[in-house]
Amino acid sequence: MFYILKYDCTVESLFNRRSLSSTNGSIFILLFPWIQIWRAIRLVVDTGLHAKGLTRDKALEMFAKYAWDTSDVAQKEVTRYQSGPGQATSYMIGQLVIQKSREEAKKRLGQKFDLKEFHYQVRFLITFY
Repeated sequence: MFYILKYDCTVESLFNRRSLSSTNGSIFILLFPWIQIWRAIRLVVDTGLHAKGLTRDKALEMFAKYAWDTSDVAQKEVTRYQSGPGQATSYMIGQLVIQKSREEAKKRLGQKFDLKEFHYQVRFLITFY
């Protein structure tokens, strides 16, 4: 299941790499560091809430302090992570597995590697989980 949830971040990282030479991606490039900070906070919050005794208020303080976010979005994120342990961690594991698989496919296939086909196959495999 975590592969499904993490596929979006893998696609996002591809967009970021492609947009470096594109003016259409300039807003995304500016937001990318913030997105990475947000992800790091989610990993800490998810683990902290379920394994380290982190309170909801402390989790919200982290979003406010490090991501400058006091909106209802941050509140919903904390509620989401309170409801089920391991979500942020599974997202990250899924992203790393997909990235590693992509590198392995590029290495094995060389010139025959097709990025569109790779992502088609990943999406195809995801439908069975």
